[in-house]
Amino acid sequence: MFSLIFKKPEYKKGEIIQHIEKLEKLLNKDIKNVKDIHKTKDGVLIGRIFVDGKWVMFYDTRIIEDIQGKKIEEIEYLEKHPYEDYAGIAKIENKRTLFVDSKIINKVQDKEIEQVHDMAVNPDGTINGWAQIEGKLVLFLWNENKSLIL
Repeated sequence: MFSLIFKKPEYKKGEIIQHIEKLEKLLNKDIKNVKDIHKTKDGVLIGRIFVDGKWVMFYDTRIIEDIQGKKIEEIEYLEKHPYEDYAGIAKIENKRTLFVDSKIINKVQDKEIEQVHDMAVNPDGTINGWAQIEGKLVLFLWNENKSLIL
């Protein structure tokens, strides 16, 4: 015999739809699609919305337009991070760039990341993925204290 343990739902019924409708009113724009929605540690909704032909990131009722003062052209991926609020890939200066919260991650093992092709956040907070470094596609592992090219 076995038992199932159900996790308490993270969202109230209709919460996401109501939030998207609120964003549409604030932006005075039609939101065509939504992806990667989750709650931060503080319970704030964040995610990606498709507006004006591109994916943008929202944090509560704000559209995040830059990271470290660099303009975001498009948010290509966004994932919940266990220790920070989020991590993802943003197109910045015509380059796919890794970011964690409001910090751009531009080096792995002291080598410049040219492009990030894919990434995933692990339960321990490390981020692994594929990136172009020194002209080669390599697998990387990153956390705040150490990074490796595998």
